[in-house]
Amino acid sequence: MRADRILRARVRHAWDNTANPVVGRAHTQWDVVRGVPHVVSRVVDDPAAPTVGYRGFHQGLANVLQLTDVLRARSFPGRVEWTTEAPSRSARRASRQETADIELVGAPSGTVLSSPGEATVVLPFRVHLVVRTPDLATVRAHVSKRERPRFNESLRHERFRPRIVRDEASVVDFFHRMHRPTMQARHAEKSRTESLEAAVLLASRGGLFLSDDADGPVAGCLYTVRRGVFTTRLLGVRDGADEHYDSGAFKALYHLMMQHCALADGLETMDLFGTEAFCSKGIYQWKRRLGAAVVEAPNHFGSKQLLMSVTRDRPGVRRFLVENPVLARMPRDVTLHGSPPAADAALRPLRFVDTGLSPGHPVATTARGLEPELTVDLDTFLAAPASIAPRRTV
Repeated sequence: MRADRILRARVRHAWDNTANPVVGRAHTQWDVVRGVPHVVSRVVDDPAAPTVGYRGFHQGLANVLQLTDVLRARSFPGRVEWTTEAPSRSARRASRQETADIELVGAPSGTVLSSPGEATVVLPFRVHLVVRTPDLATVRAHVSKRERPRFNESLRHERFRPRIVRDEASVVDFFHRMHRPTMQARHAEKSRTESLEAAVLLASRGGLFLSDDADGPVAGCLYTVRRGVFTTRLLGVRDGADEHYDSGAFKALYHLMMQHCALADGLETMDLFGTEAFCSKGIYQWKRRLGAAVVEAPNHFGSKQLLMSVTRDRPGVRRFLVENPVLARMPRDVTLHGSPPAADAALRPLRFVDTGLSPGHPVATTARGLEPELTVDLDTFLAAPASIAPRRTV
């Protein structure tokens, strides 16, 4: 593998993953310069579906707007179209027709881009989910009651056996046979991932954790280890096939990695890596059942935020909000009309409710590290100037 590509991968890894706050702020300011214009996502031929707009950090197109497309499709399936629009601030204020129903803005933490009359809430751009692994008894106790039987079954090693490798040939095979097919199967043309050089670099800073069945490796995960933290990175199952989710191989991989961390000397924490601040996302639901605590992102994403503003009160908008609770940054004692976020602002789940809508199967929001859930009535939230964010335009 070419040395120059490995060097670029090292620089990129340090730039994206360092916990140094100075570098994090510099990264955030650089991303402001590289920001994307206003992009609006619509469900073609379904006027009832809410439109969602995004602007700001370029990472938001893949991390945020694609996710809201997936969440919206649960109630409003159909072909999605993205259009790029860049209305001036004056035009945006004068004509609501140039905004989406729900506007999402990626911006540096502490800035609020809201207009008078919009219902707004500030979310972290990304969060991490971490599991404390001082010993196996603690890990087992924190796993949810729903997940614990499968967790115990995985640890008996009757079907899937753990193995750690670090040689480049195994990493290359994993990348092409497991990781890339899995990303393609899950995200199709919107698939995104690291380069092969980055994968080799990750393995050199930790390893490749494999779960084997009778036919060989069936699931795997690249990981790094630094200062007692085992951080999961690129995952995959053999050929990206759905059967390995149905068989329990994917879940067993996580269970076996948790056992490894609990039994290894010096590994006190397992970082399950990042996710967006929408509690209905499948990966959030899965990792919270493993007993993970929600924390601010330790890299540059920790100095970023996502402002969510609702510009129109429509039935489709209300359904989207009711079905998708979020994690918000707010003071611990905030009320609906509360004061601006304080320096000690905490992460708190927000559940929107509407007496006219059936909640269906309510999405669980609770997780370690979070403040108690706040229930927000949509009639109150959407009545201007109701807001869960300070009102200043920058």
